[in-house]
Amino acid sequence: MSTGSSLAAFTTDAPAGDAFYTPPIPLPDGAPGDPIHVRPLDNPAAAVPGGENWLVLHRSEGVDGGPVATSGIIALPDRTAHPVPVGGYPLVSWAHGTVGVANRCAPSRDRGDTGASPMNAYPLTLLGHFLDQGWAVAMTDYEALGTGTAQHLHPYLCGRSEAMGVLDIVTAARRLFPGEIGEWFAIVGHSQGGQAALFAAHHGPGRVEGLTGVAAIAPANHLLGLVRGGATLDHAPLLGTDALVEELTATNSGRGNIHYRRYEPGAVPAGEPLGIHFATIGHDTPELTEWLAALLTAAEPAG
Repeated sequence: MSTGSSLAAFTTDAPAGDAFYTPPIPLPDGAPGDPIHVRPLDNPAAAVPGGENWLVLHRSEGVDGGPVATSGIIALPDRTAHPVPVGGYPLVSWAHGTVGVANRCAPSRDRGDTGASPMNAYPLTLLGHFLDQGWAVAMTDYEALGTGTAQHLHPYLCGRSEAMGVLDIVTAARRLFPGEIGEWFAIVGHSQGGQAALFAAHHGPGRVEGLTGVAAIAPANHLLGLVRGGATLDHAPLLGTDALVEELTATNSGRGNIHYRRYEPGAVPAGEPLGIHFATIGHDTPELTEWLAALLTAAEPAG
């Protein structure tokens, strides 16, 4: 499909209600990031404040390498307060933290009545602050979160799968809003999303152009150590930890890109694979905004 395809072409047949999250079978031909359906977001609990929020279903790439449909939200700034600049709005692709694996916990689908609702609500102030800077925001739900089935569950903490969602919704935003979404984007993620942000940085080159920076806030890492450590806590024992550790180790022993290791601070080998150990930044809105502004503003064309 053309990158200039109009928004109207995908809103006409967009299903109402939760049927939106059931993709057509087979999926329409296309490439990662191609929109399938889009409609105005009608879930106030999920909306980024101060923006124009759209619910989107787009093609992406699943954990097995095959095509999947992934849901999410694209939010544009108020056009009166922030007219579309020359080159379009810079974009922040947000990668959310752990909310569970049930469809109703997906950020775009959560209506404020789930155990995940507080986790889905807390970043909305930050994301609204991004809109106030004149930046657009894209928020993936991740693979099979919102769109999952009994045969296709969300592959929790699978970095490559998360990365596809974070990156492909950028492409979807550009194709839905040509001339309004610009060429430059940054990635910000927290917890599970911090891990997703780092994997997206790794997989981004050659897939989505224009990445200017990545902020990984408290990214998930050292999972084996965390599970083992949790088993020793008197107030929150993790029953079955030993069996879980054995299963994780056995399942991933044959994969060259997944390792479970624990290092003391300062003792991480320089050649350790991406996503195993990394620094974090403070979740401080002014500091984060200043850092992103320097990257996104520097990338904007003069006009």
